[in-house]
Amino acid sequence: MRIEINGKKKNIPDIDISKIMKGLEVTKEEAIQIWLEDEGLLINEEQNELDKKAQASGVLRTIHDAENVKVTAKKMTGDNKRKRTVKPQPDKEYIISTIAEMLTVNGATDINIENATKIVTFVYNGAPYKINLTATRTPK
Repeated sequence: MRIEINGKKKNIPDIDISKIMKGLEVTKEEAIQIWLEDEGLLINEEQNELDKKAQASGVLRTIHDAENVKVTAKKMTGDNKRKRTVKPQPDKEYIISTIAEMLTVNGATDINIENATKIVTFVYNGAPYKINLTATRTPK
C-alpha cells in the first residue's frame, strides 16, 4: 500500500498492516497510523513519553546486553572455542597398561588400548570385550 505523508510517498507492507490489525485488534486506518508512528514518520507524544521512561529505567540497556550475549555465544565456534586441556594421569595410564599386559598373559587377543587413560578393548574366547576405567572423586 502506498501512502503520501508530509509530501513524500511511502510504501507500507500489507503484511505489517495485517499483523498490526490482528495483534492489536484495530482498524486499518489505526494500523496505518501505528505503523507510521513506529517508523518515526508521525509523532505520538504518548509513545515518546513511554520511550523516555524506558530509557531512564535502564530496561533497554539490559535487553541490549542480553542480545549481545546471545550474539557472542553464537560466535563461539571453531577457533574461538576454548581449547580443552587434559591433565596428565599417570596412575590411570599405569593401570591400563598393566591390564593390557595381564590380558596378553591370560590368552586374550586383539588387545587395543583405545585411550591410554581410559579404554582397553580385546577378544577373549571369541567374544569382544571393552574395559572402561573411571576414577571416582575422593570424598570430602
